[in-house]
Amino acid sequence: MILGFDIGNTHIVPIFYSNEGEILASFRIPTNLTYTEDTFFAVLKTLAENSKIDIYRTQSIIVSSVVPHINEIFYYLGKKYFKLTPKFISLENTKNEIIFSENFERGLGADRICDILALKKTYKKNEFVVIDFGTATTFDVIKDSVYCGGCILHYAFNKCVIYKYSKIAKSFI
Repeated sequence: MILGFDIGNTHIVPIFYSNEGEILASFRIPTNLTYTEDTFFAVLKTLAENSKIDIYRTQSIIVSSVVPHINEIFYYLGKKYFKLTPKFISLENTKNEIIFSENFERGLGADRICDILALKKTYKKNEFVVIDFGTATTFDVIKDSVYCGGCILHYAFNKCVIYKYSKIAKSFI
């Protein structure tokens, strides 16, 4: 079994996968709570047990994090409770699976790396506009299987869009 962590600015999402890649269970935990590896393990174990997941069958841990100041907690969680060294997603350990256009400074967060790699695996086309609506909204462009660039819109933009949409939606009722 594989234990994945999607660590975002708003939520931490632990996901248990079968070795074949099937999602067995996932949970949402607020990121802004103060955790140690001990408290996080207690929460994770309880949630897993409630979903009939044997947490001790975990064979590997993969972490996608855009909140670097809490990464240490997940490193120690893996070492202490699973006797495993978690793999943290980064450009350095994706074996050049993302090709960058010339003169592009290599710098993508783990969330955007995962988005791009998932698209490449799922769809065989080689041109994409990837939009990720997280706390911040990100846009990334892939053309001829080459990363051309992207941008990040601040979370305040999301709030403005949601506010505007909620007002428009009410006017049609």
